[in-house]
Order: sequence, then C-alpha cells, then structure tokens
Amino acid sequence: MGTFGGYRVINPKTLKVKNVGINALMGNGSSVISFLQANDNKLWIGTNVGLLALNLTSGGTEKFIHHPNDPSSLTDNFIKTIVKDEKGRIFFGTNNGLNMLLDDEKHFKSFLQSDNKLFSDDIIYAASLEKEGKLWLGTEDGVTIFDTATEAFSNIRPNKRESFGLSHKSVRSICMADNGIIWLGTYQGGVSKFDPNLALFNLKHSSPFDPKGLSSPIVTSFAEFSKRKIFVGTDGGGLHFFDRDQGVFEHIDMKSKIDFSRNPLAILTLMLDSRGMLWVGTYQHGLFAYNSKTKTYKQYLAGPSATDLSQNEIFAIKEDSKGLIWIGTNGTGVNVFDYKTNSFTKSGTQSLPPMLLPSNGFIRAIVEDPYGDMWLSSSGTGIAVFQRSNGKYKVYRKANSGLSNDVVLSLLCDSKGNIWAGTDGAGLDLFNRRTGKFTNFNETNGLSNAIVYKILEGKDGLIWLSTDNGISCLNPETKK
Repeated sequence: MGTFGGYRVINPKTLKVKNVGINALMGNGSSVISFLQANDNKLWIGTNVGLLALNLTSGGTEKFIHHPNDPSSLTDNFIKTIVKDEKGRIFFGTNNGLNMLLDDEKHFKSFLQSDNKLFSDDIIYAASLEKEGKLWLGTEDGVTIFDTATEAFSNIRPNKRESFGLSHKSVRSICMADNGIIWLGTYQGGVSKFDPNLALFNLKHSSPFDPKGLSSPIVTSFAEFSKRKIFVGTDGGGLHFFDRDQGVFEHIDMKSKIDFSRNPLAILTLMLDSRGMLWVGTYQHGLFAYNSKTKTYKQYLAGPSATDLSQNEIFAIKEDSKGLIWIGTNGTGVNVFDYKTNSFTKSGTQSLPPMLLPSNGFIRAIVEDPYGDMWLSSSGTGIAVFQRSNGKYKVYRKANSGLSNDVVLSLLCDSKGNIWAGTDGAGLDLFNRRTGKFTNFNETNGLSNAIVYKILEGKDGLIWLSTDNGISCLNPETKK
C-alpha cells in the first residue's frame, strides 16, 4: 500500500502492518504511487520523484530518475503506473510519456506524443494489458492503445458525434475483465464500458449545423481513399471526406455549372480509380472528376461532342483492367472514358452496331469478370455482357437464363470469378458459367429481404448484402 513517505506491507494471515519509509532513499516529500512485482526477487516501486527497484532477497535498492542529457533515462520522475507484458517487458507510465525497461535493466526506451501523433497524451494515469498483447493507456486526452509487438499506436478519444463513444477525455483507471470487457474510469465522466463482443455500429448522425459533421441523412456511396480516410457521397449534402481517426467530415465544395441555386449535389455513385482520381456520378448534374491531390475538379455534362456525356444522370462507374472508365447512365446506356483521348465512346440504345446496347440503357451496376468482359445490369432488361473477344454483347434475362428478375440493382464479381446479381424484389442470383443459368437465393434461404441494393465480398470470402431490411451475410461454400 503506497503512502506519503513510503509504503505499508500487510500480512494477510496475521493482518500485521509493516511500515517502510523511502525518504532516506528518494528524499523528503516522496510518495509511493505504483507497484509491480516483476518476479520473486524484484519489486518495482513508482514514486513522485523517481523509480525504485527493490531486491526482495537481499533488501538492496536501485534508484532511477530522469536525466535531461540522457535520452535513455526515464522521461519523467512521476511514475503513475507500472505493467508487465506477456514477454516480461516492463512499462512505466509517467507524467511525460511511456518508458520501456531495456534488457540491461539500466536504461529505458521512451515513447512520446512528439514522436507519434496517435499517442493521445503524454500524461499517463493508468495502464493495463489486453489479452491480445495490446497495452491500454489511460491518459489526459483519451485512451492510447500500444501494440507491444509492432510498437504501433492507436487511440480512442471522446467524440460528441459518436453515440457509443468515450464519456470523457481524462481516463484515470482501467480494468480488464476476464470476459474481455474493458472498464474505463474517467474524471467527471463516470465509467465507460468497452465490450468487444457487441456488434454495434458506430453511427454518425447527420446535422446541417455541424461544420465537421455529416450534412445529409441520405448516404448513397463510399470510396475508400486510404485505411483511415473515406469519401462519402450523399443525396442533397454533396461530397464528404471522412477521417476515421478524428471522427470528423470535411465538406468538399463542388458546384455544378448548370445549377445557379448552388445547392449541394445529389451524388449517386463514387469510384476512385487507379490514378487517384475520384469519379462522382450525380443526379441531373453529370459527372465530376475530382483530383484528390490538387483538390480540383472537372465537370462533364451531356452534349453533342465526343468530350460530352450522353446524359446527366450517372448511376454506376467502374474502371476496367485497361484503365478505361465505364459510366452507366439512366436511360442512354454506357459512356466509356479514355484518358488518352480525353473523350467518351458511347454505347446505347440509339448507337450503331457494334455499339448498339441490347438493353433499355438504365444502367444500375457495372463489373468486370476475369476474362475482361464487362457486365452491365439494368433496371428492366436484365444484364448485358460486353465480350472483349468479339466486341459484341450477350444478354441474360429472366426468359433465357433463369435470372430471377430483370431489374438488377447490383453486381459483384468475387475473388473466384463468380458473378452475383442483386435484384429488386427477387433476391440474390449466382451465375453458373457452365450452364449459362442463374441460381436464386431469397428469403426462404435466410435472406433478410429480397431487394438487394449492394453486394460486397469480405476478406474471408463471405458475401455481404445490403437489403431493404438490414444486412445479410452468405457463405458461398455452404450457401447459407
């Protein structure tokens, strides 16, 4: 038990108390703040004026303090918490960063906020080791999570925009429960409970009054820029750039040449190509190419020339393996953009062969299969496949292929080359190349709803579906 001027040792059997003073070793005014018994022979004692190592066998002691001219000494003398990881390494949380004891047990490796921006704050109140080997640090500005294997940092800070976020920034205590739940005691914010077993969504509410929030409740599309940043398209709120670390949205101001009201765009689809160009498909305002490096953009509108679109309503965008950008319109087929010529090749219902599209031209999704063929789904006329080998289209409809519905809202070509089609009211279809037929999965197979808006494949090969009644997940191996 740490006290002013020393510590007390209580014998649990006899309940006798032994008082041990440290003023002679550490100086007057010293207080014991933290303890750690590293092994049967050594006890580490953290104080407000330095660190003390006590040999439990011989009774000998060794003192460690901060030396301004020695970078391998402690970064601060106020030792608030001490913890040992699975490899036996000892960490000391101080008023000025984290210190790791080196193998010689004489020197330290320091970790400071000035060296890593993901380190929440240098004032460390508490430390506790998670089962996965991650060290949770309670700081004056949230929680810092330190991966002891990779020495990488991440953090959790309070955010009023998060429904299930940390209640207060000053985290003074941490408790790791055996069931994996992590309890965080805060200063003036009560207790926050982190349960990794709960499958909760980190909901981002929209607010027209929050300059760093989501401006529209209707989110139509995403494009991942990096692991930590995502472009977000909205209907009526324009384009946003979301920073996952900060939990805030940057509003990207893009104005249409044909909208004098200057209202935010209604975005229908987003696609980030291999050059880093973000393609933005809108309702009634054509196509925007946004350069993420220069933060400039170019707008393409419907017109008669080869550099114009065939229509201003863009529902689908896909880059193929040759670097061409396929743009699906709402009634005039596809426009294929070539960077080399800065122009569009149009394939629609009014085009001449071989570019005549055997479809109503209301394109809803575009994917490329392993053979380089482009699959174009439509709202009402099934799926048209542009075959690279002969430059012709092949059509799959309910009448000739067993497609469950000719209104196909979404497509996916998975990692094994399988084509999945999400329909408007008939569920999910899987294409069999050998037979040229589709197999249907619907609510009788466990699908939450038969309207499938989007299909994605996870890293583990599972197929994820967004529907009109939540999210469904399908294992393609078991078909469940």
